[in-house]
Amino acid sequence: MVADFFQNFYLSQEETIIKNFLLASRYLDVEGIHNMIEGIERLRAFYNLVGRVNPDYAIHKNLKKIQGLHKTAENVSHLYKQQQTARKWMAESKLDLSEFYNYLKQNELEERKRFSKACKKFEFDYFNSLWMKTAKALKNISADYLQFKTEERLEEVIDGLLSLNKKQKFSINDYNKIRIQTREAQYVLEIFKKSLPSKNNLSSLNNSLQEMHQTLDKWHEDDLGTWLLHDFLNNGSRHSFYSPSSYTAFQGNLEKGKKTSLSVFRKKWKVFLALIDGTEVLNRSAKNAHYQYKS
Repeated sequence: MVADFFQNFYLSQEETIIKNFLLASRYLDVEGIHNMIEGIERLRAFYNLVGRVNPDYAIHKNLKKIQGLHKTAENVSHLYKQQQTARKWMAESKLDLSEFYNYLKQNELEERKRFSKACKKFEFDYFNSLWMKTAKALKNISADYLQFKTEERLEEVIDGLLSLNKKQKFSINDYNKIRIQTREAQYVLEIFKKSLPSKNNLSSLNNSLQEMHQTLDKWHEDDLGTWLLHDFLNNGSRHSFYSPSSYTAFQGNLEKGKKTSLSVFRKKWKVFLALIDGTEVLNRSAKNAHYQYKS
């Protein structure tokens, strides 16, 4: 039998994914799509942990179906957020971005078709099969060992973050790596906290990880917006623009947004490093790595 804290985390994500899949697939509900994406990302972090507990577990093979669903849903979500950003600047700064907005909408409609196609191929029996394979992979593994491997995985992800601290300057790839790893670290921390319900001194670390990946998510959306605008200006437009100056101003706003997000992130990164210095739950390996990379 799989330990309760492990199984309960899995079941919680399965419930989230199924509930929001129904909203997303039947009504193309944007919030449902977003929540489903988050549930799949939590499930992916869970299975990265399962792979550390039992290296013979075929993570990529068993998650292939749901990863395809995640990819198409994420494309829809990104394009919807880009339209929100365009609407915001059209309203607040009176910019005429109607042609770019229509370009985004057309791309979103195409991605919605791909998402709907992926939904039609997805069956809920997948989860029964997935959990049976998981239970088999974790058979006869004690709760204490699962707790140990969960903390070990948390340290592994955090060590990966700390290893970047030796760099003088982060690259775009580094920011994306941090964005992804802080999210995974938060989700693994959630599992770890379930194994130690009496431990309340992890809230600050949880909040720090969440704030970092949310800040970098905002940076990523503005970076994607810059790329999409560039694609539109160079390849997507078929007529002269109503207001070329609007696009110049919009591009400037996106670049400013990116700089602001990175400035906020750097402050939150310092808070994270200080928290790791003072976190007693993590073993000394993570702390020693921090000291090593700081020197």
